[in-house]
Amino acid sequence: MSESSFSVGDIDAEGCVIVGSGNSIIQNFYNTPDYKRLKGELEESITNRQKCEIRYNKYPEDNDFSNDLNCATQAVIQCEDQLVQFENEIISLYQLIKNSESHNDSERLKYAKEFFNNGDLNSAREALNADSLNSEQMSLLQLKSNALELVKKTQVKLEVNAEEFSLKAKLTATNFSLNDLRIPQTINFYRKSLVSSNSPEHKYRFASFLYEHNLFTEAKSLYQEALTQYRQLFDMTGVSGVLNNLANLYADENSLFEAKSQYQEALVILRQLAKSNAHGHLSNLSIILINIAILLNSQNEHPEAKELYQEAIDIQRQLAQLNSQIYLPVLAVSLTNLANLLAKEYSETKAYEAYREALNIKRELTCLAPQIYQSSLAITLNNFAYFLYRSNMLSEAREIFLEALVIQRELVESNPQVYLPDMAKTLNNYANQLVKVNALDEARNKFHEVLVIRRQLAESNLQVYLPGVATTLNDLANLSSIENALVDARDQYHEALIIRRRLAKLNPSAYLSELAVLLNNQANLFLKMNLLIESKKMYQEALSIQRKMVESNPNTYLPDLAVTLINLARLFTRINEKTEAREKCQEALRIYRQLNDSNPGTFLPYLAITLNNLANHFVDENMLDGARKNYQEALYIRRQLAKSNPQAYLPDVATTLSNIALLLENEDKLAEALDKYHEALNIYMKFHDNIPLVYEQYVEKVTDRIKFIETMLSLRNKNKIGP
Repeated sequence: MSESSFSVGDIDAEGCVIVGSGNSIIQNFYNTPDYKRLKGELEESITNRQKCEIRYNKYPEDNDFSNDLNCATQAVIQCEDQLVQFENEIISLYQLIKNSESHNDSERLKYAKEFFNNGDLNSAREALNADSLNSEQMSLLQLKSNALELVKKTQVKLEVNAEEFSLKAKLTATNFSLNDLRIPQTINFYRKSLVSSNSPEHKYRFASFLYEHNLFTEAKSLYQEALTQYRQLFDMTGVSGVLNNLANLYADENSLFEAKSQYQEALVILRQLAKSNAHGHLSNLSIILINIAILLNSQNEHPEAKELYQEAIDIQRQLAQLNSQIYLPVLAVSLTNLANLLAKEYSETKAYEAYREALNIKRELTCLAPQIYQSSLAITLNNFAYFLYRSNMLSEAREIFLEALVIQRELVESNPQVYLPDMAKTLNNYANQLVKVNALDEARNKFHEVLVIRRQLAESNLQVYLPGVATTLNDLANLSSIENALVDARDQYHEALIIRRRLAKLNPSAYLSELAVLLNNQANLFLKMNLLIESKKMYQEALSIQRKMVESNPNTYLPDLAVTLINLARLFTRINEKTEAREKCQEALRIYRQLNDSNPGTFLPYLAITLNNLANHFVDENMLDGARKNYQEALYIRRQLAKSNPQAYLPDVATTLSNIALLLENEDKLAEALDKYHEALNIYMKFHDNIPLVYEQYVEKVTDRIKFIETMLSLRNKNKIGP
């Protein structure tokens, strides 16, 4: 027999197991009792079939002989099948034994394999005694059960250990006496909690701490891991929670598309959850609505934002009726956010009402639990005061700012590290209000106080507090420029610019827009200092940044671009490039018209400013029809705005009236000019009574023009001069 006639694991006609094309014969089984029995039965059945064939061939008509032959044939087939099955089982047994060769074999298994290899199947069977196997199986299963129980108990203990580390982390986070070690030690304990438990809850907690401390990269990674786990667990409450926080993080990074996508997915989930369990999910639904509204508001999508704010507030009013202690504070925050939006839309009355309601809630809560709500009350007071300051309600703004500062100074005495950042914000806002009322010495003192605080805070956490240092330096530089302390202003802008360039390099999406604003401010200063080349360079760098940002997010960055265009137009006017100046102003006007079309009312003040400026450019180029048309449109808008908020917009009405009067004066329409000047003077006088230092210069200028025109008219009437 040739080697090539065999394949791996075949059995030849003599009953030998062949492996590797006949190179190795493992064992000869033809002498085993089982094989001999089956072989004998096959031979016997074949002999019987032969006898049946002889009888059938001799008597084919006999049905009994025919049936006997069929039965004999079936018996042969059955015996052949049994022999083939036996051979296959032998091959399978061989492969099992060969593949299961291990150092871990029991003595019993070793004996069984040895008997098999020797062809002694009965002894192999006896070696694997069923009773013995059953008994040992029961013992092993009990051991496994005990082990599993131990694993479960150990896992429970590890979960408890993780909770302990998590609590230790939170407690460490509140231990400000650790100074620079506070955050690293807290992070270490959170990491320890993850060693004990890889649960999404612990990842979520750790990520939230990292996010709160501006450690965005690792926070994002942990949020994404937790999100994957919650999805695998079909825990949609967990999914929506992580999506919300991840969206907050993206929003802080200025990755607004990603933020919007995460918020919207969370909103879809929470709407579905709230349908099946309103009591359990309405609160979270209202929070996600507020967060999306804040994002839309930042992108100047005001109608959509207002709709979401209102839906959230309606939910929170409903929840506050069930549990005022939990939901009234949330309602107050939402009302403040809505008020901020209404203020942007110049719906001052509605904004004032929303702020007042929020403030009343906070006062009520503070009366019940001052230790809990005093800080929150002060923040609401600061927001309300800032609104009043921006709306030119300066006396009321001062009163509210001072109330907030009294509270915050008391809180700082008890815990400076917690409350200093909020007090710094209020002081900075109050200082800007003081600038507006021309209390410049006091404003400077406040800015310096804020700067000391923010530098101190930045020493402990550069990433969190350094942006605030840049903000205060910018505001202080603005004040220095007003006081004509131009060298001081330059140095303050320069330091702020170094910080913002550094921040923009680390996180361009978050800080590039602020860098552009600061470049714009420094360019304004250089223009004032007559450093025209440096000014142009700064404006153009700001413009380049803003044009790129507008490409990715026009709604958010078009307003800043328009401001830079208007300022650049001022520079071109200074260097007598009148056409270039007018074109820049016209581009700004197109932007504000576009923005006002998509957000009616929101950009009307800026539209009016730009119309007024463009009219000035037309005057410079002696294009008087264009000037008159733009002045009239600006005046119409400003009169409309002044109806809803006279304190904020009447001075602008007076400015445009003065410009129109000067145009009429140049056209020798002195009587019409005189009417405009008188109306402007009446407005300026109202404000001069309250803030003389600010409005004295305007009163003097208009009064001089009135005297001049009255003199001219008197001379004409006396001498019949003129047409």
